[in-house]
Amino acid sequence: MNPTQLQFIFHPTPDQWGLRGDPALWQELEYVCATLQLPTSPAAIDQLLAFLYHNLVGEEPVAGHRPYVPRYQGGGMSGGHVSADFWLTQGFPTLKSRMLQLVVEDGKQGARR
Repeated sequence: MNPTQLQFIFHPTPDQWGLRGDPALWQELEYVCATLQLPTSPAAIDQLLAFLYHNLVGEEPVAGHRPYVPRYQGGGMSGGHVSADFWLTQGFPTLKSRMLQLVVEDGKQGARR
């Protein structure tokens, strides 16, 4: 898989977020993933997303948790807070689906070579 393709998994951005820190985490994930060679199996993608969340947020993504990440503070009542529920139900599934689509497209191109 060509790492330059990875920028496409983050666009378009979600129409709705869980908390005010979620867009900042999305942007940080985009920045970090631009330097990575992503795995091609669904299980490895799940592991990578959980690993990145833990490293960027400071804890595992657990339903109901709303960790505070100071660097995501942008004002407002939920400023700096990340919604684990959003990531577990929308963010991760969206990114995983887009990653898997890239894997399929890359496989088709490889078969043509």
